Amino acid sequence: MKRHIAVAITGASGAIHGLRLIEELLAAGCRVSLLITRAGFIVLKEECGLAWAGDEAALNATLQDYFKAEPDSLTFYGENNFYSPLASGSSAPDAMVVAPCS
Repeated sequence: MKRHIAVAITGASGAIHGLRLIEELLAAGCRVSLLITRAGFIVLKEECGLAWAGDEAALNATLQDYFKAEPDSLTFYGENNFYSPLASGSSAPDAMVVAPCS
């Protein structure tokens, strides 16, 4: 079974670290659940030139294309999606990483 890792990209400087982490986790065969804060989207645009926007479905398509990931390997959940598996203690990931953090 694939290890399930939740990754949160925040508004702290160093968004490239979160992107590289996701690349490495996917290459290692992990399943990644991705959360990006509003400030995280701003930092991704300013530091990495990535102007990602749209609803959850559009962002999932954009991110899966960017990381060349299958839908069952990478899933983005919007910050207001209280129905995401991450919002429930009964389906917690194996680990969570906040990158960048300060």
